Formats: sequence, C-alpha cells, structure tokens
Amino acid sequence: MANKIERFDFNVLVKEIKETHENLAAQAGRAINISLTLRNWLIGAYIAEYELRGADRASYGEKLLYELAKRLTILKVSNCSRRQAIPLPPLLSGDCGDTVPTIEDSTG
Repeated sequence: MANKIERFDFNVLVKEIKETHENLAAQAGRAINISLTLRNWLIGAYIAEYELRGADRASYGEKLLYELAKRLTILKVSNCSRRQAIPLPPLLSGDCGDTVPTIEDSTG
C-alpha cells in the first residue's frame, strides 16, 4: 500500500484496487504492443524470405498476399486478413536506398 500510516478504510481499499488495476492494465497493454510489433515484423520477415527462396513462390506471384490472407483467415490467425495486409517495411523489401537509418540519425 502506498502509505502504511494512512487509515485503511473502504475508500482506501477502493483507491488501492483502482491504482493496482490501472498500473497493471497499462503494463499489460505495453507487453501486448511489444508482442504484436514483434509478431508483425517476424511475419514480414517470413514473407520476405519466402519471396526470395520459396520453392513454390512462382505459382503465387502477385497473388501471394491475397492467398496468404485467405489461408490464414481460414486458420483463424487474427489480423491477417487481406484488408490488413500492408507492404513490407523498407528493411525487409530492400528499398532502403544506400544507407540504413540509425538511432544517431534520428536524434537530429
């Protein structure tokens, strides 16, 4: 509890539960965001690797994302519908230009 000297009454109980809920809900939200970001980057990396080396990639061609979204939707993989498919990030698509930005470049 925040203040052990404070009288522990019903209002304090409500306050402590509210603060605990808010803090842990925020922490859970951050963990979910990190996990989903990592998931999406890995999916992008898998797709890029498949486009480069997939044994049957020629049979899908430009329909790759459509066919992938269709199959993943059937398998109930969330957030992989065709509507949500976006182009690969520059690092995965090879469209970085001559240099890759670094943390120092963005601090201005």
